[in-house]
Amino acid sequence: MNNLIYSIPGGLAIWTLVLMSNFAFAQIDFRTDLAGEHEVPPIFSESYGSALVGGNDDNLKYQINVTSLDKVTGVFLHKGDSTENGKILVSLLNSTEPSGVIDGNLIEGTINSSSILLPLANLTTNILAVPASANLTNATAATVGNLTNVTTSVNPPSKLEALIDLMGQNMTYINILTSDFPQGELRGTLTSTNSTG
Repeated sequence: MNNLIYSIPGGLAIWTLVLMSNFAFAQIDFRTDLAGEHEVPPIFSESYGSALVGGNDDNLKYQINVTSLDKVTGVFLHKGDSTENGKILVSLLNSTEPSGVIDGNLIEGTINSSSILLPLANLTTNILAVPASANLTNATAATVGNLTNVTTSVNPPSKLEALIDLMGQNMTYINILTSDFPQGELRGTLTSTNSTG
């Protein structure tokens, strides 16, 4: 009986740890179809493709496949919605030599915080930057209550977490450049494939 009493809290602790680690490292997945008609402005291309991006808050793996795409010179992940040409976030491929015809896997790899070219401030507008020792004594009591001598610590998100947040808002797209279309031949906005239920 004593063994049972000790095993129940131990079992609960293990399940709590498993659930917390699954929550902390939840799998996130995004995909897009790549086509010339998604370029801004749209272009005609006989080629098409798809991109998959998945992972967690530590790193994202990506794979891009294309059909009959020739003379590839670059693949970039951009910030922006489907109506604009935005800034480059991550360079996935940048070559001075155009490729031959590619049918299948164009590129795959991993994105982490150090892969992201823009500073964190350019990735999001929702970052609350409060120093760890911020003294909020002069805050208006009517607005935030009595905060005399209260200190707070806010950890800003990592660059990768901010990128994932942008992806979740449909604010990132993949753009494939070719020597025939140096501004982009195939493009698609990344959207989440995770179920929301």
